[in-house]
Amino acid sequence: MAQYFWRRRIAAGAIARWEERLAGLPPQSIVISQKPRAAVAWVEVYSKRFSGLSRLRDQFGGVIEEVPPPRQWVAARVSNPMVRVGKRLAIAESESTAAEWRAGRPGGRVLIIPAGLAFGSGAHATTAMLLRMIERRVRGEFRLSVLDVGTGSGILALAARKLGADIVAALDHDPVAIRVAKQNERANFRQGCIQWRVADLTSPVRMAASLAGSKYHLIVANLYSELLAVGAKSLVQRLRPSGELLISGVLAIQEESVASAIGSLGGIVMIERRRTGKWVAQTWRKS
Repeated sequence: MAQYFWRRRIAAGAIARWEERLAGLPPQSIVISQKPRAAVAWVEVYSKRFSGLSRLRDQFGGVIEEVPPPRQWVAARVSNPMVRVGKRLAIAESESTAAEWRAGRPGGRVLIIPAGLAFGSGAHATTAMLLRMIERRVRGEFRLSVLDVGTGSGILALAARKLGADIVAALDHDPVAIRVAKQNERANFRQGCIQWRVADLTSPVRMAASLAGSKYHLIVANLYSELLAVGAKSLVQRLRPSGELLISGVLAIQEESVASAIGSLGGIVMIERRRTGKWVAQTWRKS
């Protein structure tokens, strides 16, 4: 199936404004790239639907192109070879970078996530906040189960597994994302360590069928605000008693609507809030 992307050149000083303009789109569909010290940047949005991108073109200008075959994909971001997560985990783009990290930290855990189209190196604020929240909670002390909803590159699911979670499942509505996530799994573990599923949070019946009634100690979701609000009930239903829901991808200006959607379900309370720039992450605990 063909995939397309919309592309437009923007002023480097306008990056924050464009992030806000595109806040209603899935975070994993957006790439904003800029060369060091350049006065201009590029904003790109990827989708399987040409019609949705044509609306962006009609509103903002720019061009729409078809994504080349996977072997021709090129990372559309500045290289970031190492992202550190607390004291126990680092995200590297290559085995050579990972080897340097391990050499100075016996027992240190490293995930290898090559640069690619399933954006998820851990450098973006929304992902970084969730990684740190996971690093604090996953200690391998008991049979912890984790569900990653909207997995993208698989980085959150892979991080949970690397840190000691026993059971990890991951969902994404995009089969391409799941295929790339499986490639990232093979770069870090034996195949089959994570239960990958193509499923849509907006379809509770299909989501329930893909998970076969399973419930989890920890659910992580790096999604845009509208989807978190719509899918709040499905997410909370998948939590075990005293389980925790970790969410990110929420703009500060949209935080209240997401908190209202989750809190109105009852039996769940917010216990933590983090903010980096305009982005907010929350932790909710089921009573």
